[in-house]
Amino acid sequence: MGEGDNGKESGELSDYRSAQDRLRRVTEELESVKQEISQLEIRKTRLTDEKASLEARLSSWHGQPVLNSKAAPGAPKPDRAKPKAASKISTGLLLALMSAVVLSIFNVYLKIIFQSPPQSSRILGILEQPGLLAPVFGNALLILFLRMIVVMAVMPILATVLYPPLWQDIKGFLQSKDRAQMLKVVGSGFFLFLSQVCIYIAIGNIPIGVALTIFFIYPIVTVLASWGMFGDRPTIIRIIAMFAIGWGCTIALPSGDAEAKLLVGVVAAVAAGVTFAG
Repeated sequence: MGEGDNGKESGELSDYRSAQDRLRRVTEELESVKQEISQLEIRKTRLTDEKASLEARLSSWHGQPVLNSKAAPGAPKPDRAKPKAASKISTGLLLALMSAVVLSIFNVYLKIIFQSPPQSSRILGILEQPGLLAPVFGNALLILFLRMIVVMAVMPILATVLYPPLWQDIKGFLQSKDRAQMLKVVGSGFFLFLSQVCIYIAIGNIPIGVALTIFFIYPIVTVLASWGMFGDRPTIIRIIAMFAIGWGCTIALPSGDAEAKLLVGVVAAVAAGVTFAG
């Protein structure tokens, strides 16, 4: 009787262990299926976003001709791409011209604002305008913050009009979780922030034309950085252009009694060019 009980207990123990193994295998298979489902969901989201982006781009290209693969081989095709391209070039040139004009006016007003309160500037030699802020780091941050408020309010509207698939692209970029690409975007914004702060300080301490002339050393930095990082060896034309830019910046340096103020402005302008290249 004891031997029968022992055999029964041994059989139950074997069944228990077999059930445990089966449960473990089922659990592992279930986890594997869950991971596959998660990957499929991510792929589904990415494809859905890509589909929405492509549909938005196609809707924005409603004026372009649609090529028909079933058309006769010798049939003439409508040629509307050239007028469309010409229109885009005209729009781009107009926007570039408007940007240059507005940026020039902004820098002039910046020079008027960045004067120590006892000093003043004459507009067109007629209207005298007293300075509001001293050209220091904190005030440069203040101006940049005010500019950011305006840009944050206006840019989404303009960007949506000029580039309709903007929000789909931003959503796809955020969902891609590409850390390297996100780091590049954040780094680009950080360098642009430093460049703007430095150029504001430079404009407040030295004449606008001199500050912007020194600022345009950034092509030299870009060429040298591309050579060191990507092996893009500069050509003879680039080397000549670099020497011309360097010579122009040298002869544009101002002279005066305020040596400390001059040094701060020149250093700030150089730093603005270097960080903008970054």
